Amino acid sequence: MRQMEFTFSDAAQTEAPPREPRRLAIVPPSADVLPFPLARRVHYLRRVVDRLGSLPKDDAEAWWQEHLRRLRRRRREIGMDEAAIKADLLAFAAAVRNLRAYVAPRGRRPAPPAPPPGGEPDHPPHRRGA
Repeated sequence: MRQMEFTFSDAAQTEAPPREPRRLAIVPPSADVLPFPLARRVHYLRRVVDRLGSLPKDDAEAWWQEHLRRLRRRRREIGMDEAAIKADLLAFAAAVRNLRAYVAPRGRRPAPPAPPPGGEPDHPPHRRGA
């Protein structure tokens, strides 16, 4: 087998061939992009519940209705189907309602009164081995 040797002593510089300008490929979307379900956004749910809890009842109701309108409008703008919007907002409202019930302050029953130190008068204290 013979080994070939290359020498570049006779190499000449040439101009690079002109390149065609690059074109961005226009690819049609292969799938619909859906926003993350509102009812699963736990930190967002907590913020909404905190906001509703910090407002007076009438103001909280007005803010809630306006907030739902804004959410519906944003979802329409991105092209969500109306049935999907309705399902998402209903699930979100249910999650807010459940979280509000979970974090709502609950009244506590008072502890039963402690018995007198020597036992109740009609029931003497229990003694072992007696």
